[in-house]
Amino acid sequence: PLSVPELLATVFADGDGHGITPDAIAAGRARYAFDVDGTPIRFIVLDTAAPTGSADGLLRQGEIDDFLIPELDAAQAAGQYVIVTSHHASGKLTDGGGFGGMAQDDAVLTEPFREVLASYPNVLMHLAGHTHHHRASVIRSTLGDGAYWEVETAALADFPHQLRTVEIRDLDNGFLGIKLIAFDFQTENDPIAEEEIGREHV
Repeated sequence: PLSVPELLATVFADGDGHGITPDAIAAGRARYAFDVDGTPIRFIVLDTAAPTGSADGLLRQGEIDDFLIPELDAAQAAGQYVIVTSHHASGKLTDGGGFGGMAQDDAVLTEPFREVLASYPNVLMHLAGHTHHHRASVIRSTLGDGAYWEVETAALADFPHQLRTVEIRDLDNGFLGIKLIAFDFQTENDPIAEEEIGREHV
């Protein structure tokens, strides 16, 4: 088996590196940021897997201080909107002490993480998975006026095996519009695909 830094180095060495950076390799976390060409949108990707075990999400204070906040600051200074992505939604962030894991004293839990994102007016949404459900919620700061959307998307592994597109539009009136569309993939006239995705077995 590969260690996490070895795995990240392997991904980094392939093609365009898939977003992985030398900093991510050194940190042992699959975290990175990228801009969407031709738009004022920046994605910030967080690695919420718990390297100490447990299936729950884990972010440590150093990751917030050394990566997330500097990236948020840079995007704000550049006049960019931000979409944060991670496997776990904020409600699934724990101290890492769940089944098979080890609790971490510097873990950042749900509310502190939400307050960081909500303190930046340019954060549009946090996209996540893990729960295998479609959800969209407004997350509001309890300390100020900030708010953003948190969007969870179901897994292809589970019925109804849907994907989701996200459209962000400048409405040309001082507002942005966000449109979320869940959709099925085509299986018509393909009995193997129909069988494999389980539509006939629900």
